Amino acid sequence: MKIIRIIILLLACQAVSAQQLAPFSQYMLNPYSINPAVSGTEDFYQMRLNYRNQWAGLDGAPTTYYLSYYGRKPRNLNTGLGVIAYSDNMGPTKRSGFQGSYTHHLKLNDSTKLALGLGLGMINFSINTNDIYVKDKDDLLFTSGKLSSTQPDASFGMYLYNPKYYIGVSIQQLMQSELNWPYAKSKMSGHKFIMAGYRFKVKQKLVVEPSILVRHVTPVPVQIDAGLTFDFMDRVKFGAQYRTDDAISVIVGYNFKRKMYFGYSYDFTTSELKNYSSGTHEILLGYRFVKYEEEEESQMTY
Repeated sequence: MKIIRIIILLLACQAVSAQQLAPFSQYMLNPYSINPAVSGTEDFYQMRLNYRNQWAGLDGAPTTYYLSYYGRKPRNLNTGLGVIAYSDNMGPTKRSGFQGSYTHHLKLNDSTKLALGLGLGMINFSINTNDIYVKDKDDLLFTSGKLSSTQPDASFGMYLYNPKYYIGVSIQQLMQSELNWPYAKSKMSGHKFIMAGYRFKVKQKLVVEPSILVRHVTPVPVQIDAGLTFDFMDRVKFGAQYRTDDAISVIVGYNFKRKMYFGYSYDFTTSELKNYSSGTHEILLGYRFVKYEEEEESQMTY
């Protein structure tokens, strides 16, 4: 029986250590979620709330909550600040934490800047042993109810941007701390990201933006998101993207009075899990803390 419980725990630990950060389909609408250097690229503060229900209908499928607040004051041209809090649940495992970030912006020319951002915080991984079925329910390991490990966490990013394009590189779980469990050890994996996009002004009121995001975490294969979004009058947004070996996403959104934003995306699963789930739902709510006249001077739009 001891061998069985060790195997079960090893599998749970492996799921924790290899689990990728939630692959938000609307990452281009909240790039701060993967790169701390994005904070301060716009001259106001904003709040974002993400909810993602991945592989709906599948027992134990991942659900993610992500809250962020970031930006800068209009007259503070070189400094961006931000804070995040999140909870990522998958089966008996849970990943949650918080992080604060500081970003410095370097002016390269009249329209282009390079931002360097660093985030520091804490992260907790836990396993709810009550959700793991075993024959011997009196086993002390599985009667504890919960195994938990809390460690320091960090992220770093670089972000080159101007009103037309952006290129960013970042790494999450930078410290790759070791998690100590009974009978097993696991390690937080660093998650690397490269993202880029270009804004084409097709007509006076229409902006087309192709974008790409590359994700990598060892030992998971590289994953690429390639998408195209259309923004009409800085009000209505719609688009689609393809994520390799995973899903095709459809995205719609509306910007109320250029302050409040609502976005929704649906992922059509293309992997083998398509036979066991009804797709993935993602909701994004946003609010800009900005006066209308200040907003007109902003370099970036939703």
